[in-house]
Amino acid sequence: MATGEEEFQIACAHDRRGEEAEAIPHYRRALELGLDEADARGAMLGLGSSLRNIGEHAEAVQVLEEAVVRFPDYPALRAFLALARHSAGLGALAVADLIELAIGSADLDGYERALAFYVDELRMPPSRRTVALERWPGGLGELVVLGETHGNEAGPEALWALAELTLEAGEPVTIGVEAPERDSALFEMFVAGDADRAALLSGAFFGASWFDGRANEAMLQVFERARARRGAGDDVRVFGLVREGDHDPANQNPHEQRMANAVLERVEPGRRLVALVGSFHAQRTSVELGKRGTCTPMAARIAEQMPVDTVKLAYAGGHSWAVTGEGLTLLQIAGSNATPGFCEHDGPSFDWEWGVGIAVASPKA
Repeated sequence: MATGEEEFQIACAHDRRGEEAEAIPHYRRALELGLDEADARGAMLGLGSSLRNIGEHAEAVQVLEEAVVRFPDYPALRAFLALARHSAGLGALAVADLIELAIGSADLDGYERALAFYVDELRMPPSRRTVALERWPGGLGELVVLGETHGNEAGPEALWALAELTLEAGEPVTIGVEAPERDSALFEMFVAGDADRAALLSGAFFGASWFDGRANEAMLQVFERARARRGAGDDVRVFGLVREGDHDPANQNPHEQRMANAVLERVEPGRRLVALVGSFHAQRTSVELGKRGTCTPMAARIAEQMPVDTVKLAYAGGHSWAVTGEGLTLLQIAGSNATPGFCEHDGPSFDWEWGVGIAVASPKA
């Protein structure tokens, strides 16, 4: 009767010849009979890899997950687990495995902490990171202002979700973004197919040397999707709503009025307008700013002129890029108990609250 070590050697011989199906029963038998630590981890790696190569992806993942728990200090197992997860359709987990492997074995020039945040997000269940809607939320009208925390995927995804629902209903839509109004002509050219991506990225918004979280990759996807829908014959426009003017750090009100004017001037009968701005600008009530006095946000000023629905995006945690006293920083967003989907907001500042799940930080486009 063969020993565990002999069975292991037979399995390895088959594996080297590319005979994974023949190697598998010998790997199993070797592990049943018992092996020393070095051979056991090699047998589990070989078994998992062979299972993946013959298409048994789910069992491959199971074997390699058990191996990683049993031998956490053997990096090769994590690499093969990433391959198995990728083959099993678990791409996010596979990427997380490889990033963790890099964090533990390479000099990443101080980016270890940021990468660790992304690993946490990649390991979150997809159901906690979605803002998808099946139909237009009841109660929302033709002018909607979304209030976000800048620097994550959820805001742009929510913006596009509402725009796409409008287009799917065969209705025209205008998308407002918190970007320089002077870029609006460039935005129109890109969406119409008359300017390429390089031109869009060189504009005042995406091409700025600084990044406060707004001009991120998720927002760029909104433009790409709008361009695709226009190319398919849909009536979609995008404009920037940040109008230039003298900036007074002690008085925010003129800035809010200019943004409100930019939005109001884009309103057209029979055409829905959906805008995404920072949560402060989306409030429909005045805010006390201490020594800076009282400020009436953009949405509140719009509400004085016409009906508007304001929606606060509520997060169940996650991360976002933000500018702090230390510069651009990856910040953790405190989770709320917001119910996924739409509900009336509990307070006068917003009409609605949209639980969008976990916020995934989105880097500069």
